Amino acid sequence: MYQNERDEYKEELKSSIRTAEHFDSPDVQQAFRILGLRSNVSYTKVSERYYELVQKVNKMKISEEKRQMMLEELAKAYEILTEYYSKMS
Repeated sequence: MYQNERDEYKEELKSSIRTAEHFDSPDVQQAFRILGLRSNVSYTKVSERYYELVQKVNKMKISEEKRQMMLEELAKAYEILTEYYSKMS
């Protein structure tokens, strides 16, 4: 029984380390910055903010090229955070 508990603890520790390493990723930190969010928000808030920013960009009077660039940046940030939150659960 003791060995089993030790093994479970080791697995939890490995998982925690992987999660912490993933959060320290510059991509994840940058994704939060792009969306203008702190890292302690819920995934629901991330989704709401992403769709809010997409609507805002689509209403802007800018060139189509600039619009596409901004939308791609938002989509990439959202994709990174979606993956980040899926690994957390």
